[in-house]
Amino acid sequence: MPLMENENPQELKKLNVLLRIYIALIPHRKNHSIEEKNEAMKALKEFFESSSGDSLIDEEMLTYYALPYIPDIKRHSVLSNLLKVSCLQSS
Repeated sequence: MPLMENENPQELKKLNVLLRIYIALIPHRKNHSIEEKNEAMKALKEFFESSSGDSLIDEEMLTYYALPYIPDIKRHSVLSNLLKVSCLQSS
């Protein structure tokens, strides 16, 4: 039996997006160099671009697509909350 055979494909896609966001934000949480932060956001942007036709965008996830374009996430009024691990937990 394949892993997660009974899971909803949309939920799996959403979890994949949340995992990639979590990974991309590690350099921001750990206060890594600007180069590491930029590289993480570049990888996230490339993921978003490569999956743009994959129906991953819904109203709830739309805000996350702005992440690669925010120069200082810690100062952003809405997206700075993503640096808190608890906000990325799926409900």
